Amino acid sequence: MTEKPTYGKLEQRIKELEQECNQLKRDDTTLRESEETYRNVVDNVNVGILIIQDLKLVFANNTIAEYLGYTADELINNPASFDFIYPDDREMVIDNQMKKLKGAKVPEAYPFRAVAKDGGIVWVEITGIQINWKNKRAILSSVTEIKERMHAEQQLKEARDYLENVFENSADVIGIVDNRGNFIKWNKMAAKMYGYDFEEMKSKSYFDLYADKDELAKMLAQLRHEGFVREYEINMQKKDGPIFPCNLSISILKDKNNNNIGSVCVARDLSDIKKTQQERLMHEKLQGVVELAGAVCHEMNQPLMAISGYAELVLMDMPEKDPLRETVAKIKKQIKRLGTITQKLMGITKYETKEYLKGKIIDIDKAGQ
Repeated sequence: MTEKPTYGKLEQRIKELEQECNQLKRDDTTLRESEETYRNVVDNVNVGILIIQDLKLVFANNTIAEYLGYTADELINNPASFDFIYPDDREMVIDNQMKKLKGAKVPEAYPFRAVAKDGGIVWVEITGIQINWKNKRAILSSVTEIKERMHAEQQLKEARDYLENVFENSADVIGIVDNRGNFIKWNKMAAKMYGYDFEEMKSKSYFDLYADKDELAKMLAQLRHEGFVREYEINMQKKDGPIFPCNLSISILKDKNNNNIGSVCVARDLSDIKKTQQERLMHEKLQGVVELAGAVCHEMNQPLMAISGYAELVLMDMPEKDPLRETVAKIKKQIKRLGTITQKLMGITKYETKEYLKGKIIDIDKAGQ
């Protein structure tokens, strides 16, 4: 038979229950305070927080809502949970969320475009971890607005594209080699001038392009000593063999620790310039020859005419059998030859020379053709 509790035991049990009730109240108060503190932290942290479960948005803090111009409730209660993701990025984000839930490897952080309530595009970066939310697996994601970073990256990309455009379309050859002398960049003009495309040049050293290895050694000594060379003239060689004069400007490249990491070279083919200079020099020489020839002919023609006339008079007065008649006739013949020479001198139109003894003289026959 069950013993009936005494009054004292009942009173003791009532006190115990009151204590347990008070403890539960304190625990409930502490829990509510903790929840309020947690909610206050989550809602005011400067990072957006999302919880996605069963491909539905089940939690969003105030920060992510403010990024997009919504309230948190508007985001959570939207039947189409992922409408805030830009259409072209939506499949990628959802696919990564699914893979994350399955434990598959996905990028730790990646950017995507979100659509604000007003239709504007907001660039954000998302990271996520798998958690247990109300006894089911979910993804807890942190979202950071990266507008300024994306703007900076876009500016950097535009600057790189601009420099790449300048590099590729420069009227001069531009080549970059590493500290072993192997080409790592080679623009279109370089391929055109030397005949090698970049794929061919990757397996070559800059050493292969120089026709005069002794002059190359002098140039490299200057480069090592001064850190650069400017407008250095040297002969180089094309892929198919022709040697041509080139003007080089080279600067050594250094890293942030001042270590040599390679060099950049700007080259220009001097063939046309050299040809023009040669033509100008030839023209100047021709001009000098023509002026000298004109002066010589002018000074010689009158004496030759007088001598020829006197020789003719002498022959007219000489008897046919005079032994000197043959000599005077030879003199007249040479005078005629001199006249022919002066005519050739007057007809010079180009600069042509021929070997004579240990030097060269004007070839009046070719120069007048």
